[in-house]
Amino acid sequence: MRVLSKSISAIVPTYNNENVIEECLKSLLLQSREFNEIVVVDNNSVDRTAEIAKKFGAKVYKIKSNRSKARNIGAKVAKSKIVAFIESDSVYSRQWVEEVLKGFEKYKCVIDRRAVYKPRTFIAKMNDAVFDMRYKNYKPFSIWAIDKELFEKIGGFDERLEAFEDVELGDRLISKGYKIYFAKKAVQYHKGEPKTLTEALRRSWWFGLRAKHYYAVQPSKKPKLKIKLFIFLTFLILLPPVLLAMLFGIYIILLFRVLGKIKLKYAWFYPIYSIINAWIFTIAYVYSLKRNSI
Repeated sequence: MRVLSKSISAIVPTYNNENVIEECLKSLLLQSREFNEIVVVDNNSVDRTAEIAKKFGAKVYKIKSNRSKARNIGAKVAKSKIVAFIESDSVYSRQWVEEVLKGFEKYKCVIDRRAVYKPRTFIAKMNDAVFDMRYKNYKPFSIWAIDKELFEKIGGFDERLEAFEDVELGDRLISKGYKIYFAKKAVQYHKGEPKTLTEALRRSWWFGLRAKHYYAVQPSKKPKLKIKLFIFLTFLILLPPVLLAMLFGIYIILLFRVLGKIKLKYAWFYPIYSIINAWIFTIAYVYSLKRNSI
């Protein structure tokens, strides 16, 4: 297949996303520098997802796949020099392509900047503020756009993974000496960010259940189980006054570390929010090891 030079393809894996994919595709079509093509890989949706994608001129491939496999399929059929992996529940800033392509002047892989889509709840606004804080001194560790030749050379996404597949690909690229360009003005507004504490905890549980597969592929990233179990047990016995005092002391330290970096009205809650989510992630991870069937 002939690959067009200085061109970029959008690869959009999706499944039953008729409520969000239309706005995503509109944002891709309204870019200041157009995509050369939009490839939608649909996991046999039973709603109008594929129909909507075709209406917007996307090349649609319906095939049973997980997210990693869908991205690999899309990259394989793409005709462009660069492949960009798009989230179907995100809306992209008008200069996204233009800003991403700047990275390819010297680099072969690029990560964009994530933001919360129209944050309205306290949790959503706090998460968006945290994104602002994180990206002030950001060291990229995953990718969303890559030179197609390099993508094929590195082996694409690991299709065994249902989560952390972008991080694992970044691990391999970094281990091979490749640097990832941070396109900070290429903003992806993600609708999938949690809007409530319940949604946040459910997501932490979901990632925790699937973390063992990532650690199996990248064993050097695996946390020491003794530390995880210690955290788990600590939270089970939080009521004793001494532990509560210790926790309060740690909280005060964390609070002052984030003050000045995040808005004050979020700073008091974010350390607690982070610890609770880490706890839920840990419980799910330990649970998945015990079940050995997730």
